[in-house]
Amino acid sequence: MYTQKTFTIECGPQFEGITDGSLWNGWECPWFTLETMKAIQAWVNDGINDPIAIEGDKVFDVYIDERIECRTITVDEVKYYSIDGWCWDLQGNE
Repeated sequence: MYTQKTFTIECGPQFEGITDGSLWNGWECPWFTLETMKAIQAWVNDGINDPIAIEGDKVFDVYIDERIECRTITVDEVKYYSIDGWCWDLQGNE
């Protein structure tokens, strides 16, 4: 079962996503809608180091010269994307 939560990285902007409570090395493993992924892309991409690429409804995590397509799930007819290996925290006292 997935629940709606708010996530952040190092006190950066807050992003709404869903989680099933899974962790990776102690970090949250959230899932985000395409609209939220575009907001994350706008926050992290600086034109020189662009770790997120979006083409249509496909999202890629970019490592140097390698593009890895983000995993997706569908919950209640909404498609969500996961960015593996990022250090997400829950925002607030959740």
